[in-house]
Amino acid sequence: MKVTSEEIINVGDVSTKGYLRLDALFNIFQDMAVLHTHKVGFELNDLLGAGKIWVLNRVVVQISQLPRFEETIDIHTWSRKIVRFKGLRDFEIYTQGRSIIRASSLWVFVDINKGRPIRVPAEYENMYGTVQDRSTDVDVEAIKFEEISNPDYSLKVATRVSDYDINGHVNNAVVLQYVETGIVRFFNGKNVIDEIQLMFLKEIPLQVDEVTLLLQKRPHGCLFEIESNSVVFVRGAVSIGDSMNPSDSF
Repeated sequence: MKVTSEEIINVGDVSTKGYLRLDALFNIFQDMAVLHTHKVGFELNDLLGAGKIWVLNRVVVQISQLPRFEETIDIHTWSRKIVRFKGLRDFEIYTQGRSIIRASSLWVFVDINKGRPIRVPAEYENMYGTVQDRSTDVDVEAIKFEEISNPDYSLKVATRVSDYDINGHVNNAVVLQYVETGIVRFFNGKNVIDEIQLMFLKEIPLQVDEVTLLLQKRPHGCLFEIESNSVVFVRGAVSIGDSMNPSDSF
């Protein structure tokens, strides 16, 4: 079962140059995953009331073009596999019939009260339906990242109450605000992101009032980490190119 939605890029979703920001893109992914859950008969409040939730664990996003302000996009999502405590979900975004953004993600089914993964009920796979189509050629389950050993850039970010979601942790999309801010400043806003891969190692709890974003340059991009007091919450890598949009796309 593929779930689709047509959306218009709003002014609150775009950068100073009018292109969709990474945090807004991740909000789209989250909203589509919730929409699919609603389509199969679950309400998010019901899941939360039962102390259960799907949590994004890792994702790879490949970008050939970012949509602009007031551009209409068609978003597709589908469940590719559900096994034990995890589910694979893919996304694809089109504009004017062209595929411009593709993503593969891994989600973990979590008992909120116990704070640990639990087995997905057997009936969920039939309810969500599974489609074997792959939007990317990356095995998202096998993603591994180098630790940053010698950062080239660091950015301290004070967390805000508005950064936290209904689970009491910094929202995934907000994490992308931190990452994109660092990348724009480190690369002076003169490059574009072709691909981003990231893994959420730990959730950032309400008690953490400041985090540090670290970047380490590598050929055609950089590694990144978000940490506080030597605890790493997020680790990932970004591929930087100049062919997606004009070089001033940030």
